[in-house]
Amino acid sequence: MLKALVVTALALSLMACGGLSGAPANDVIEQAVVRQFETTQQELQRQLSLEDASASSFQVSGVKVDRTQRMTLQNLPAYQVQGTYRLTGRGLSRAVRRARNPFEIYLQSQDEGETWVLVKPGI
Repeated sequence: MLKALVVTALALSLMACGGLSGAPANDVIEQAVVRQFETTQQELQRQLSLEDASASSFQVSGVKVDRTQRMTLQNLPAYQVQGTYRLTGRGLSRAVRRARNPFEIYLQSQDEGETWVLVKPGI
């Protein structure tokens, strides 16, 4: 299923208190969704050679989790989390407001669930 993992430089030092025993808390999930969005935006700006990154600013809010599935990655507990978020802000040429943007993230538990790492499936 997952061929390789690329660890994003994100260690969320927050305690888990989600619905599933040991699952990441909602604030951890929200921070991970925001980080994933920011990383994607930065990569797009780099690929499109956009020098003025300040020309676009967005805010992720209203994160809603639809599904959380427990799994094991490299012998450590992990969770696949799917849901939606609301995006507002200003793009390069216009205001943006979109509700119900889908997301899928993978969070891996470190240090007995006190630290979470956002991981991305690789090729």
